[in-house]
Amino acid sequence: MIEVQLSKLNYQPGETIEGKFVWKQIGKGIRFDIRLIWFTEGKGTRDHQTIQKQLIEPIEVDGSKSFRFVAPTWPHSFSGQFISLRWAIEAVELPSEEATTVILVIAPEGQEIVLPRIDESAKFTKPIEGLLR
Repeated sequence: MIEVQLSKLNYQPGETIEGKFVWKQIGKGIRFDIRLIWFTEGKGTRDHQTIQKQLIEPIEVDGSKSFRFVAPTWPHSFSGQFISLRWAIEAVELPSEEATTVILVIAPEGQEIVLPRIDESAKFTKPIEGLLR
């Protein structure tokens, strides 16, 4: 069993993200990457990037280890009609690549940016040729 514990889930850019990685009954030789990542979800191709990571090599069957990252200044967490960007802390077991993920927010004021919905019924009031002049 593995678990990622965070004291909070909403962060401002530049703020320190502190947490604890807890494991129980793990086998010998297993290692973990604790990663700060962002990923997109919604329509289109899913993008993702690992921003920071720390390798943890447990020497006991049960235990815990603290970790720390600094929340980047960009990109901000947002939700839109067609695509959203999420931040997360992942604990990835190596070499199997099985992961435990905790979603968090990194944005000004620590609040996810919600993009306005596009009104698909809106129509142009001018002919297109008038826009090109």
